[in-house]
Amino acid sequence: MEEQKNKAASDGKDINYAIALYYTGGDEQCAREMLEGRYRDLFIIKASFQSSSLAGAFLLFYNIKHLKLVDVCAYVTSGVMSPIPDPAVLWWEFEKTVTRLIREGEQDHILVRTLRDGIIRSFTKSFIADLNRFLENEDDISLNRLVQKVVQDALGLQRLEMKVMAVNTTSLEMEQKSITTRKIDPQNLETQKLNAAGQVRPLDDAASGNVPRVGVDGVKLILKSSFILSPIKGKDITRLQVGDRVRINIIDKNPKAVAVAKAFNAYDEQNQKFLPVNARIRQIEKAEGKGIEAYALLAKGILAHIIEEEENIKVAMDPNYVWQSEEEEKNPVNVTGMIVIILIIAICTAVIIALIKLL
Repeated sequence: MEEQKNKAASDGKDINYAIALYYTGGDEQCAREMLEGRYRDLFIIKASFQSSSLAGAFLLFYNIKHLKLVDVCAYVTSGVMSPIPDPAVLWWEFEKTVTRLIREGEQDHILVRTLRDGIIRSFTKSFIADLNRFLENEDDISLNRLVQKVVQDALGLQRLEMKVMAVNTTSLEMEQKSITTRKIDPQNLETQKLNAAGQVRPLDDAASGNVPRVGVDGVKLILKSSFILSPIKGKDITRLQVGDRVRINIIDKNPKAVAVAKAFNAYDEQNQKFLPVNARIRQIEKAEGKGIEAYALLAKGILAHIIEEEENIKVAMDPNYVWQSEEEEKNPVNVTGMIVIILIIAICTAVIIALIKLL
């Protein structure tokens, strides 16, 4: 019995160490420090807000070592009387409350998507520099103002009450306790091999054979992107298929993304923002644990990678593509109408001729 307990404890340590190695890129010293809680690579920013028309809450999982927004969990409602969680509680308790509100509350999916896109787009170099400074100096007031501006810009709000708190933790704790962030595949952790230097080889997210990869089948660049929503004229995301031409936003931080956008006249130099572009869906499927995952062709060798968690939304289509589709749908109706008219004329003509002969 004691041996089983020791083995279980040893296995747990091995798994945690493998997770720490994954998030530290194979750095064994940093991984050991992460296990001890000394290498804190992650900030979790908890926020709640309320205005005269909207209320909401969200968590940002931000890796300060890699200057990367790892994930976002958000809730937005137009029911301003809805209870909003207090960011002062432990981050995993705050996350549980947010997910419960998402599940049971009056979630506005369009506004959630708008807020998520606004948050992702806000992570420019200047924003990250300010964010890092405020986090490292524990300047809660400036942090509150910074995050508040992001929410105001994303949702078009003039006034709102905002409460923001940040906690410095580790990616290991996120992996263990978060119920919304994407998890590492345990099989990948168990089967990862050591390279020649004896370090853990970084895991390949694109291990699946049908997932497009740079350098394979002529793919030169893959850019993170998002669908543009169109609640009235859009197409249900679950009805999208290969060949559909959709409207998307590039949200990738890769410097090459700007060059691509400029080639499409889809980059606002003055405000340093991407503008919508058209792309043709090359691959789309429902991915377990992710939602709808799609790859769309922007140009030869350049793909847009899109992950959409919500399934009850409508996606904006290329206006020219939609117009052609509507015309194609109308043509059969028009032809049928003409045939009916011709038949009526023929029948009427035959009746008239018959009456003339009788006279």
